Amino acid sequence: MHVLHNDEVQLASLFTCRAKRHTRAANTSQDDLLGLLPGLPYNHSQLMFLGFARVHCSSTKEKTMDLYLMTDRHSPSHVRVNTAVSNLQEFAEAWQCQDGATLKLSQADRCSLW
Repeated sequence: MHVLHNDEVQLASLFTCRAKRHTRAANTSQDDLLGLLPGLPYNHSQLMFLGFARVHCSSTKEKTMDLYLMTDRHSPSHVRVNTAVSNLQEFAEAWQCQDGATLKLSQADRCSLW
């Protein structure tokens, strides 16, 4: 139960970030958005998703992961991130995921909180 709840919290946080980004973009001129992070090949949507994923970035040895899977009530970091982003059409659009890609769930398979 805790794992499912924590994964839902990750998805809810992405919905919140997405809503905030849309509100900010609507109140910001295109000129103000240009050059936010010069030299990086990412658009604003991609940067939001990179920031979300970065929070959970980790490297875990296989034996340690086995222990976590048996004792930790949270999903592993990569599962938490991939499950959340795969439920958002905006992620698939931002990264131009093709139909059938691992991180692009079909509309019927997506979980929507709101």
